[in-house]
Amino acid sequence: MAVTHTHSPKKVLGILTLTLLSISAIISLRNLPLMGLYGWSAVSFYLAAALLFLIPSALVSAELATGWQKDGGVYAWASEAFGDRWGFAGIWAAWTTSIVLFPTIMSFAAASLAFVIDPALVENQQFIFWVTLVIFWLITAVNFAGMKVSAWFSSLGTILGTIIPGLLIIFLAAYWLMSGHPVQLEFSWNALIPDFNLQNIVFFAGVILGFSGMEITAYHVQEARNPQRDFGRALILAAAVIVLLAVFGSLAIAYLVPHQDINLLAGTLQIFETIGERLGFPYFMEIIALMLLVGTLAQVNTWYLGPAKGLLFAGKSGYLPQHFTWSSKANIPIAILFWQAVIGSILAYAFLLMPSVSHAFWIMTALTTQLAALIYLFIFASAIRLRYTQPERVRSFRVPGGTPGIWIISGLGFLTALAVFLLGFVPPEKLDYATVWQYEMYLFIGLFLLLSPAIYLMITRHKYVISR
Repeated sequence: MAVTHTHSPKKVLGILTLTLLSISAIISLRNLPLMGLYGWSAVSFYLAAALLFLIPSALVSAELATGWQKDGGVYAWASEAFGDRWGFAGIWAAWTTSIVLFPTIMSFAAASLAFVIDPALVENQQFIFWVTLVIFWLITAVNFAGMKVSAWFSSLGTILGTIIPGLLIIFLAAYWLMSGHPVQLEFSWNALIPDFNLQNIVFFAGVILGFSGMEITAYHVQEARNPQRDFGRALILAAAVIVLLAVFGSLAIAYLVPHQDINLLAGTLQIFETIGERLGFPYFMEIIALMLLVGTLAQVNTWYLGPAKGLLFAGKSGYLPQHFTWSSKANIPIAILFWQAVIGSILAYAFLLMPSVSHAFWIMTALTTQLAALIYLFIFASAIRLRYTQPERVRSFRVPGGTPGIWIISGLGFLTALAVFLLGFVPPEKLDYATVWQYEMYLFIGLFLLLSPAIYLMITRHKYVISR
């Protein structure tokens, strides 16, 4: 039988740490080149994504996290709303999302390291693959140490490797502009209006789910010092920082790097390389690349433990075989962390199978987007149902507007997530993928392999319950 720990986790998370964890889970400078391709229309894309998804997910996550302060995150919320079988489906989607997300994040970490060693390694598939594997297992070891060490690493890494470089991109681009130097992007009001063809809408879907992750801190609600007071404030503050860094960071890349030269994997590094060369800063690129590497590791670390803890909670309810629920005295899911490192390592092999690093990067991004959309279908639907089934439940933060408010906010988020999932099957034009059917084949196979085990475990749960 799996061991159930009765002691309470240490309260180590305050409002600053919760804010930094939320920022670390969502914003990544690796995503800026995707929108840098669109220039001024990126502003419209980001603002629309914030209104349609980021703000609804922040508001709903704050209500659910402060109303149901228990382990499990999405599993706890969906279980309360629809029963534990659907709760398990939701947390499985969250766990597999994090696994597929890791190779895309770690490939950016590998690209950062490449710029320190030799920039030509950015397109070296072998280099990206092996560095990704090493990072997988290093982060696994860090999380074995417990939540306090993990939170400290994520918070410090977010400041040093995401917030500071992000602000630096913006300030240096502004300095370049005000100094009268030539820029690659000219402003016009018409440029703010995106071309809403199908391929651009597909890219926009990726931007929307690039804002996913607001629920990640809810997996650590038991470690929060004052969740009723801090969760709502932390999520709203994080949302503001995320939007500002995303909008102005993308514009900075579009200003300084020619459109045709933007690399999806290394575009953020390109801008620092360009600035360093033009301003004559010695070792500027190497220092920034190391900072971005730290920030990327912090984001991986933020995602690494949360969904695994939720899956452990579901597993102890009988949805996983006993040996998968082995955990430490600090309730760290040792067995699950090990297996997610194994599965993630296998997925990283895509960097050797795809025609190029950029193709593998986007396939992983698209698959992550679709899996993340499934999570939010559960989250938004749970928020609506719980307003009816548990109306008297104390929630220190509520989505404003009463019943109409929760329907509008959650309904908007639900429809957005559903549209993103369906649009994920359309290949983006800018990738110049070989054929549509090859692109869709990769996605269908990936979804089947990742989701079919959940269906099996939901059907066979009684066997594992009896064995305990």
